[in-house]
Amino acid sequence: MKDMPTVSVIMLTYNHEKFLQKAIYGIFIQKTNFIIELIIANDNSPDHSDSVIQQMRSNSPGHVGINYLKREVNLGANLNFKDAINKAKGKYIAMCEGDDYWTDPLKLQKQVDYLEENQDCNLVSHRVHVFDDETKTMSEEALNNPEITVKRTLEDLALLGNFMHTPSVMFRNNIVFSPKLFQGVIGDYVVWFLNGEKGKYGYIPDYMAVYRTWAGGVWSKKKLFFGIYECLKMLRVLMKHTNNKMVKTGLRTQALRISDRLDISGLSLREKKQFLSVMFRIYPKYIFVLFKKFFNLFFRKV
Repeated sequence: MKDMPTVSVIMLTYNHEKFLQKAIYGIFIQKTNFIIELIIANDNSPDHSDSVIQQMRSNSPGHVGINYLKREVNLGANLNFKDAINKAKGKYIAMCEGDDYWTDPLKLQKQVDYLEENQDCNLVSHRVHVFDDETKTMSEEALNNPEITVKRTLEDLALLGNFMHTPSVMFRNNIVFSPKLFQGVIGDYVVWFLNGEKGKYGYIPDYMAVYRTWAGGVWSKKKLFFGIYECLKMLRVLMKHTNNKMVKTGLRTQALRISDRLDISGLSLREKKQFLSVMFRIYPKYIFVLFKKFFNLFFRKV
C-alpha cells in the first residue's frame, strides 16, 4: 500500500474454510474514504483455509491491502491476536473473526466517523445478528443493547458483563497488551476492559454484522461449566489487575451473578474443586453464599 491505512482489520482464523470467503468479502465491500489493512492470522488451520485465503487475496480491491500471517505452528487465539495486533499500522483496529461477517458496506466509515467526532470514546460497537449454523436461523443479539446511541464506562462493563460482540467492535490503536491478562481462552472481554481504561464505550444502534455460532466455535456449543469457569478465571485476573475499587466491586458482583447459573450439585468432583477454588479467590466470603443456598434449598424441601 502506498498510503498508511486508517483502519487495520484483525481476522483470526482457525478451521474456518467454509466461512472465510464470506468473512473476507465483508471487508472487500466496505465503502470508505480511507485505506484498509486486512491482517489475516491463520493459526495453522489443518483444513483448506490457506487456499481460500490465497484465492481471495488475489482478488483484493484497491483500497484493501492484505497482510497474511500464515502460522507454521498453532499459537492459540490469544497469542495469535497479540502478534497480529502488534503488526497493525492503522489508527483504528476493527475485528472480524473468520467465522463471522459484516453486512453493512458503510460499517467502517460510520465507526471511524464516530470515533473522530467522540474523542472521549476509545471504542465503538454496534448491534449484530446472530446466526446459528446448525439450525440455519438468524436472530437479533441479546447483549443489552438499546435502540439509541449511548456511551458506557468501564464500571458498566465490570458490572454488566460483556455487551459487545467481536465483529461489532472498533477501537483506537493505543492499547498495550500484557500477556498476564490473557491467560485463559477469553480475549475479547479483556480487550474491551483495557479500552475502558482509556475512555468510554460508544455505541451505534445499527445492525452491521453477523456473529455465527457453530459446533467448532470456542463458545458456541460448549458445556455450561466450561463457559462459566473460564469467565470466572478471567474476572479474577482483571480484579488483580485493576486498582479501581468500583470496578473491582463490579467484577465481583458479575462473578457472583454468573456463579448463580451453575447447579453445583450437578458438577463432577473435579469441576466442584475448580469452581470453588476460583470463587474463594474472587470472594473469600463465598462460604456464606453457599450456606445461604443450602439453607434455602433445605427449607424448600422441608
